[in-house]
Amino acid sequence: MNPARPAVALLLGAGLPLSAQPCTPQWDVAAGNPGISGGYAAPVRLWNDASGPGLFVGGSFTAAGGSAANRYLARWDPVTSAWSSLGSGISGGFTNAFMTALVPFTPGRGPERLVAAGFFDTAGGVPGTASLAMWNGTTWEAMGTTWTGTTRGSIWSMAVWNGRLYVGGSVVNSQPSPAPPGTGYPIGGAAWQGVASWDGQNWRSDASSVINPGGTTPVVNAMAVFNDGSGEALYIAGRFTSIDGVPGTSLIARWNGSSWSSVGGGLTSTSPLFGPEALVVFNDGTGDALYIAGYTFFGAGVSTTNVAKWNGSSWSSVGGVLGTGRITSLAAFDDGQGARLYAGGTAMPGFNYIARYNAGSWQILGGGVTGAAIPPGNFPSVFGLGVTPDRLYVAGNFTQLDNTLSANGLAAWKACPASCYVNCDGSTGAPVLTANDFLCFLNKYANGDPYANCDASTGAPALTANDFLCFINKFASGCS
Repeated sequence: MNPARPAVALLLGAGLPLSAQPCTPQWDVAAGNPGISGGYAAPVRLWNDASGPGLFVGGSFTAAGGSAANRYLARWDPVTSAWSSLGSGISGGFTNAFMTALVPFTPGRGPERLVAAGFFDTAGGVPGTASLAMWNGTTWEAMGTTWTGTTRGSIWSMAVWNGRLYVGGSVVNSQPSPAPPGTGYPIGGAAWQGVASWDGQNWRSDASSVINPGGTTPVVNAMAVFNDGSGEALYIAGRFTSIDGVPGTSLIARWNGSSWSSVGGGLTSTSPLFGPEALVVFNDGTGDALYIAGYTFFGAGVSTTNVAKWNGSSWSSVGGVLGTGRITSLAAFDDGQGARLYAGGTAMPGFNYIARYNAGSWQILGGGVTGAAIPPGNFPSVFGLGVTPDRLYVAGNFTQLDNTLSANGLAAWKACPASCYVNCDGSTGAPVLTANDFLCFLNKYANGDPYANCDASTGAPALTANDFLCFINKFASGCS
C-alpha cells in the first residue's frame, strides 16, 4: 500500500461497475415517426412559445404527423411527440410553396416572435404575410407592409444583427429579373435588391445592385454574423458575382451596417447556376472562423471544394470535395465527443448526405440518411440542420437512417449526456447519485486511479485527504 495515502477499505461490491461506460451518440427517430410527407423538411428551430419549448419544422411538405393542417410549417412537441399547426397554418397559393428559414426576433413593440420565411401566400390568412410572417405563440402577425404591388418575393435566408432583422433572397414576378440597378422591387416601400432589413417598424434596402451575369436570378442564400477581429459584421453568401459594384464580392460579401466589402477577394463557382447555400461560425480549436458551403467553388487559397474556412484574414479548403451535389446546410455541434462541424446536402457519394468533419477529414455520420426520398422518385437529401442543447436535428427528404431505422424527413443525432464527475459508477437511473458513487470513488482512490485526483493537484502525492473533501463537496452540489 502506498504510505502516502490513508488506508481505505475496499468496499466496492463485485457486481458494481467501477466507472462510467463510454457513451456512443446515436440516432433518435421519434420526430420522424410519422414525421412529414408530401415533400421535404428544411429549417428546424427550437423555440419557446406559449405552450413551452417546441421544435418548429418548415419545408415543402404537405403534411406532418399525418395531418394536412400542418403543411409547410408545424410544431413538434419533444415531450409528447405530438404535431400541431400554427393557427390556421400556411397557405401556399403556389404549386411550389416552401419554407426556408425560421429565426427568433424581438421587434420594438413587444416580446420575441418566431419569424417564418420562404415562398408562400399567407400565414393564418393574415393580409400582408406573403413569404414573411411572425408567429407570437398564438397568432400570426404581418411585418409592416412587405411586398407591395403585384410582386411576390422568395426569402431564402435571415439573420438578426444590431437590433435589425436581415432578410436575403430573390424576387419572382413578371418584371425583368434581376431588376435594373437602383430600382429593385418594393418590400415595405423600400427598393428590394436581394438584401433588406427591418427594425420592427420600418424596412430598409441594404443593397442597390446584386447581379449574376450568368443568366440566372441572383439570390442571397445564407447569412451569418461573424467577428473577423475588426468587429462584428453581417456576412451574406449566395448566387451572385457582385454586390453594389464592389470588387471581390463574388459569392460572399461583408456588411458593416453602411457599406459592403470583399471577403478575401471573394470566391468563384464552378457553375453560374449555383452558389453557396450555408454559412456558420465554428471554432475548431484555433479560434472562431466563418465556414461557407455549397456547390463546388474556388478562390485565393481555396482549391475546388464544397466547404471553405475564412479565419478573418485568409481562405482555406476544408476537407476537399464532398460530392457532385450541393452542401445545403452547416452546423456546429458537440455530441459529447467534442465540438465538430457538420454538413448536409445532396449527391454526397460515400457520405449518405450527412457528414462530420473530424481530425482533418470528413466522415459519414451514423450511416447517413438513406431509403426512398419524399416523394418517391427523387434521391434522398438533407436540406436543414438544427441544433438544440442535446440533439442535432437533420431535416430533408429521406425515409431511413443507416438503411435500418425508419424516419420520414426528420431525425436527431442524440448527444451523450454531459459528464458528471461525481457519478463515478456511471449509473443512469434515478437518482443518479447514490452511495455507490462513494464506494466507487474509494475503490479508485485505493488503486491510485487518476480519477480520484478530484482537486486536480499536481504536487506529490497527487492523491490526498483533500480529494475526499473535494468529492464530498461536488457530490453535495449534484449533477447540473
